[in-house]
Amino acid sequence: MAINKIIKLGLEEQANELKAQGLSDYKIAEELSKIAGIKITRSTVYRYFSSNHDPVVNRIKQREEIVTKAVNGRIDAVQQLIAINNETLRILEEAKASGDLKTALRAIERIEKQLELQAKLLGDIQEAPTTIIWNIVKVGECSR
Repeated sequence: MAINKIIKLGLEEQANELKAQGLSDYKIAEELSKIAGIKITRSTVYRYFSSNHDPVVNRIKQREEIVTKAVNGRIDAVQQLIAINNETLRILEEAKASGDLKTALRAIERIEKQLELQAKLLGDIQEAPTTIIWNIVKVGECSR
């Protein structure tokens, strides 16, 4: 495949700036023709932007796709967590009503684990340990 004229002439930055300003392919072709001193057609501009040649644009699109998948996955995980919590609460109520204390205690343990997981997902609990540093000075000594 032939190299696009815009790339050959090193006009990528100007083309991207003009596109960012909202100019049509036709107007961009006119402006680039003036800059280059040779005819650049609207179809050349169209092919340039259609080729997704710009690695920065590609990276941004990939990042957007990853973020979308992550957000959707997190929403799914939270919805599943809510469903599990509701079912566990139902089991707890049923076990308490029937006097099955062993099952009730197991349901309570499950709820505790679910709450911990939920807090971690929402960022309320850090998974990394916290380090506390104490600086102890004997009475009568001064630290300088």
